[in-house]
Amino acid sequence: MAETLAMMHWIGEIDGNDIEFVLAPPSKGSPLKAESNVLGDHSMWVLDFDLCRRMAMDSKGVEQAAATFWRNDRYYPRPGLETDILLWIVFREHYLRISEMCIGIVNEPYEAERRCVLSRQFIDLVEQKGKTSKEKEQDPDMN
Repeated sequence: MAETLAMMHWIGEIDGNDIEFVLAPPSKGSPLKAESNVLGDHSMWVLDFDLCRRMAMDSKGVEQAAATFWRNDRYYPRPGLETDILLWIVFREHYLRISEMCIGIVNEPYEAERRCVLSRQFIDLVEQKGKTSKEKEQDPDMN
């Protein structure tokens, strides 16, 4: 999921609004080999791109993408939730690593550096919102 989101943001330049992830058995004769793990062989499909919007490659676009992250159905691990903390760390690190790869492939060095800063800004905004949400849950006076 982190990989898909990074590619959408930094290659497709779309915000990922209202996309859905679906696990499915691999297609018969599929040339792609799914990793075998606790879920068994599987494929992941991404659906519903109809509400995705262009994402400006600036702070406003990153704010749009971060808002979309929280507005989507809860497919992604969430920062700030104790039950998701380990998943969030893996998600965050993979998102940043894949973002850097995607950005480096499609941009000149100066632009790549600028966009890598934006990818980190996206993660920072998502984490800030997660922290704020957690504080509101813990302090009933903030609601």
